[in-house]
Amino acid sequence: EKFNNCIKTLAKNKTFPKRLRVIIDATDIETKKEFPGAGSVTRKDTIRDKTGRYKTVEITVWGFKLFALFMAEVKILLAIKIVQIQRHDSKFTKALIKIAKQNLAHHGKIVELAVDRGFLDSETLWWLHQTMKIKFFVPAKDGMSVKTDARQIARMGGGNVSYKCREKFVNRGTGNQAYQEKIVTEVYGVSELNTYSAYGTAGHKKNRYKKSFTPNTINAIVVTQWENHRYGWDKSKVFLTNRDVIEDPFLTFDAYDERSFIENSLFRQTKQTLNLKYPINKSKEGMHLHLILTMSVFVLINAYKLWSDKQYSSLKNGKECGLKRFWKKLKAENRDKVIIFNDQSYAIMDIAE
Repeated sequence: EKFNNCIKTLAKNKTFPKRLRVIIDATDIETKKEFPGAGSVTRKDTIRDKTGRYKTVEITVWGFKLFALFMAEVKILLAIKIVQIQRHDSKFTKALIKIAKQNLAHHGKIVELAVDRGFLDSETLWWLHQTMKIKFFVPAKDGMSVKTDARQIARMGGGNVSYKCREKFVNRGTGNQAYQEKIVTEVYGVSELNTYSAYGTAGHKKNRYKKSFTPNTINAIVVTQWENHRYGWDKSKVFLTNRDVIEDPFLTFDAYDERSFIENSLFRQTKQTLNLKYPINKSKEGMHLHLILTMSVFVLINAYKLWSDKQYSSLKNGKECGLKRFWKKLKAENRDKVIIFNDQSYAIMDIAE
């Protein structure tokens, strides 16, 4: 509640723009097995043994999971949730969106959301589209029919397919070794895919074999080359979205590409500089309080930076703001006062006295 009050106060003071593009992601806070309240999860990991061979092993980790709804544009969190480490990502998208909506009230509206494939859930995507009117961007999982169809349709082309190629030149090397490298990214937009049968309300998929079944269509982008890395059609990256992809598929591509901000600007920074992973009190309550306090400090630091940048920008434009206005007001309030010293004593008096 303390964290939410912090966000509500910032929203009231017009810290955020009216239309917000956000990212949701989660990070593990690993602990020892005996840590009070910690959950556990067993995962498969690939390691290299002493002979140099790679093998798959099962590793059990204990701890908590921190979910965050993050606005990359201003590097400020809008909502957080703390659960045990084994809880699945896809179960908390709705909760975070609802918390953020309450915190923003009428001061801002979430219009775009980018998430990783762990948050992919057909009912949640339909809720975002139909109820919340939020544009979403999420990678398709292997084995999904809609992913295979998107690749095939993009390859064949047609009226429901658009293609864009982006080229940029980057300077490499120095001195006599300097040169320019051409960076190429190729993206296809595919609209109105109808093979994501689970995309709808609860129970929508059950009727997929009936003649009366009407699938809800969804759009996709297919990335065959990403900054000179060629995937080929069989390994091309596919992202699902309810945004238009025909006019410019790069709008969707760039929106999802911002997702890396939450790992670099939030989780890495708080772990390295704010000791996110090391609570002072080794208890469940202590862990929760530590994570909430750390996230609150991170929010206030970046809110202050944002405010300072606005003040500096106004000063450059010749406007009075911030400290300049404060000192001017202070001077006006005290212009009829004097300080009189007598050895170790002093008094502040009005000139009229």
